[in-house]
Amino acid sequence: MWNLLQLANALYPLIEEAAPLETILNKYKTDFESGSLNMMRSKIGLYCEEETDVKIVQALEDVLHLTETDMTIFFRNLSSFKTENPTEGLNLINEAFYKPNEIVGNIEKRWNDWFNSYAKRLQSETLSNTERRKKMNAVNPKYVLRNYMAQLAIDAADKGDYKLISELFNMLKKPYDAQPEYDKWFAKRPDWARHKVGCSMLSCSS
Repeated sequence: MWNLLQLANALYPLIEEAAPLETILNKYKTDFESGSLNMMRSKIGLYCEEETDVKIVQALEDVLHLTETDMTIFFRNLSSFKTENPTEGLNLINEAFYKPNEIVGNIEKRWNDWFNSYAKRLQSETLSNTERRKKMNAVNPKYVLRNYMAQLAIDAADKGDYKLISELFNMLKKPYDAQPEYDKWFAKRPDWARHKVGCSMLSCSS
C-alpha cells in the first residue's frame, strides 16, 4: 500500500483531484485483502467460505511468526492433516521448524489450539481427507528453487559442471508432483547457507 500511496501522490499534481485516487486505493485494499484470504483458504484446504475463516488464517499467521518456519514444507505437510487426529498436527509439521526445540510451553499450546480450531473448521467441509490433500497439494508446491540450491548450481557451472542445473530444471518442471527421486531437495535451508552471500543475502541487482 505504501508504494501505491506514493504513486498516487506523484499523480496528484497531474489531475489535482484526491477523491478518484482515494477511491482506487480503497478498492485495491479491499480486493487485495479478499484475494489474500481466498489464497490462504486454498492453501489450508478451506473451500466452503465462512466468516470465521479470517480468524483461522490470522491465528495461523500469528503462530507461524513465533518461531522460524520453512513455509514450503509447512504447507505441503499440512495437507496430510486428518480432522479426526488434531493432536497429530504438530508431528506433521515438525520438520518445517528450524528450531523444533522451541515448540514447548506457550508456543506448543498455541499451535495445539490452532490445530483444534482448524479441525473443527474442517468439519464444515464436504471433502474427505484424501480429496482435500490432493487439492491442497495442487496449490502448495513440494519443490521451489531456494537460494542455496541456485548458488550450488552456479558454483558447479562456474567449474564447467552443468549437471545440477539440469537436475534442478527437470525437477522444477513439475513442482507440485511428489517426484520422490528429488526428495533430498524437499528440505530446509542447510545451516551452512544461513549467512552465506548468495544464499541468505542478495544484492539489489541480483
